[in-house]
Amino acid sequence: MTTRDDRDVGDQSAPQVGVAPYLAGQQLAEFMSYVAGQPDADRATASGVERAAKVIGAQLACIVRAGARPHCVGLPVERVDEFSALVGDEQNGRVELPGIGSLVVAHEPLDDTRAARLVVARPGSRGFSAEERDLLRGMAGVIGLAREMLTRRRLLERISEIQGRIVRRAAIDEIVELIVSGAAELTGSDIAFLRQAEGGADGPFKLQGCIGLSQETLEVIANSPGRPNGASRQVQRENKLIVIPDYQNRENSHPVMKAQGVTTLLAAPVQSGAEPTGALVVASRTAGRVYTESEVAALRTFAEQASTAMSDAALVADTVHRSLHDGLTGLPNRTLLNERLSAALARCEDTDGQLVVLFVDLDRFKTINDSLGHKVGDELLIAAAERLSACVGPNATPARLGGDEFAVLVERADERQGQRVAGRIIDEFERPFSIAGHELMLSASIGVAAGRHRDDDPLHDGDLAMYSAKTAGGGRSSVFRASMRADARYRLELETALRGATDRGELFLEYQPIVDLTADRIVVLEALLRWNHPQRGPLSPNAFLPLAERTRQIATLGTWVLRTVCHQAMAWHQRPGLNHPRVAVNVSAAHLHASDLVAEVVSALQDSGLPPSALVIELTETAVMTDVGYAAERLAELRRLGVAIAIDDFGTGYSSLQYLQRLPLDHLKIPRPFIAELRGPDPDLRMIRAIVALGHSWGVDVVAEGIESADQVDALLGVGCKLGQGFFLCRPQSAGALDAQLAAGRGWLGPGRFTSTNDRAA
Repeated sequence: MTTRDDRDVGDQSAPQVGVAPYLAGQQLAEFMSYVAGQPDADRATASGVERAAKVIGAQLACIVRAGARPHCVGLPVERVDEFSALVGDEQNGRVELPGIGSLVVAHEPLDDTRAARLVVARPGSRGFSAEERDLLRGMAGVIGLAREMLTRRRLLERISEIQGRIVRRAAIDEIVELIVSGAAELTGSDIAFLRQAEGGADGPFKLQGCIGLSQETLEVIANSPGRPNGASRQVQRENKLIVIPDYQNRENSHPVMKAQGVTTLLAAPVQSGAEPTGALVVASRTAGRVYTESEVAALRTFAEQASTAMSDAALVADTVHRSLHDGLTGLPNRTLLNERLSAALARCEDTDGQLVVLFVDLDRFKTINDSLGHKVGDELLIAAAERLSACVGPNATPARLGGDEFAVLVERADERQGQRVAGRIIDEFERPFSIAGHELMLSASIGVAAGRHRDDDPLHDGDLAMYSAKTAGGGRSSVFRASMRADARYRLELETALRGATDRGELFLEYQPIVDLTADRIVVLEALLRWNHPQRGPLSPNAFLPLAERTRQIATLGTWVLRTVCHQAMAWHQRPGLNHPRVAVNVSAAHLHASDLVAEVVSALQDSGLPPSALVIELTETAVMTDVGYAAERLAELRRLGVAIAIDDFGTGYSSLQYLQRLPLDHLKIPRPFIAELRGPDPDLRMIRAIVALGHSWGVDVVAEGIESADQVDALLGVGCKLGQGFFLCRPQSAGALDAQLAAGRGWLGPGRFTSTNDRAA
């Protein structure tokens, strides 16, 4: 082999000899084996240039490519552009290189694109022989092929690594860094980053995985205003790769990037799903830099990987979000609330802090949902969640636990602060909800419980306190007390026993008269449900009816009461010589909305034979106001049958006279708390007088509940209230005990009425 062997290629005294034709094939094969065995494209290029200089016997050898980092032997890197300009496009020639002298030059392209050349030069007058030119052409092709092969191999390695991270669901930031570094490496770029729109395709860009920019520069870019005509936004908008070869002179170039010396920029679109949401960007600071087709293809490949990663991350994020959030309201669900609660309790224990949990139950929601359907119910829950969220502060987590139950975790707060938040929620829920053409009334029962230690369970304690608030009438809050745990066990026992109470014959009815105060005559007998518990004895309605409401047994109990009362009333009607007052049946909101009440009433009347005019259906004002429209339709149907309608607890609910006057009413009942105020020689009668006047203007009878003294009777008669009910007049009694009174026939109170309060209260 007639080469310069191991002599330094810059040694101009070395003999200049040609290449023997019969050795060229062997030399090329050895050259190919050597270059292809390098670990990467850059090493293959550098080694190829060095070996080519030795094989050809050249003083200088370099790879020349516009704007690319040069690889050279025998010449300082900073002089390669000068040398390349002198060489020009002629494949053979002579150049005068200052400081080195006259050189004979030859060059060959690395591939068909002719974008890069292998250039060799040596001193002397003898040009390169045809055999040397053939060998040079072969070595240039080998370098080009090796670069392509090693680049592809490295690209495949990178893609394989990225795909592995995606499959293993690695953190998206980790995957993005791998993609960006790979794009920088395989395109030979100085700068690389991913710009991803936040909060939707039109949101501000976020820089990820940046290479080649200082932290200070990144902060400047992040804080700079959006640029609608910037390169990244253009790529996103047009959803296609763009090349900007003269970035410094582009009108819409980013000033920070221009200040960084960017000369050429290449950007490919990145998608999340089917929507372009960003761009993978690489840039060079080298003057005249031209990206090759393979480099453009590499960037496009990395952008596709970024799209896959972003789409997968979005899918995972959506799946995680849905697993931790309520699908209807978007609030955190029980799982996420428990996670945050556990973490917050740990912080409280470590810092001696405190938190509170508000357990929120929507009163009467089940009634609305059952009567108007799940679509209206869902819209109501969404509206309720929005109001709930608006009532809590930034250090609070509102959550939906399921059904009509919500909770609020308030960190760094005590019970008093929790009660203030509960108060805001209760006030907010007093406003009616307008849903699908219905004016719906809700209220919230809220339990407040504090927590300090990891072992505390304020969510459960809040549930117990909430039940206390609901039992007290709803629309209020209650603070947890330890005694509530014993109450909860007691309720659980009652709930279990109540489910079979009807079949075991443990339920029975008592009747309390409504009396005409002016005529000593019973006008209505109100049926009251009682439970003779096998261990605890007789229980009043307040002991178990709220439980029946919560466990959805109330409609079943209501049906049993309705049928039993109708049969009992018919038995009285069939006995000659008895006074025949009407009978009143209390219907809960759940019973009104959860079943076809009208059909049940018709069935009970037909089975018993009781005339419809003998029956009064009594509902609370709040039950009616839950959905006035629906209630008005059902009550009108009952009225057309001949059944009378009474509104109980008038004035304690969410009264709207505009709505109430639409109802077909026969009786308004003034609740016990108003009557209890009639004390002393000069009682305040303004509220009673107003209700009585309103009732008379509507043409309905007004009934005073809870009468406990003769003074109250006299005061009521003085304002024109003629009907009353209460222990002073008569306690609730069994049907058998009432037979004698109904048989008296001469009136209820008899001679000398109200002369002895003690006698009447007995």
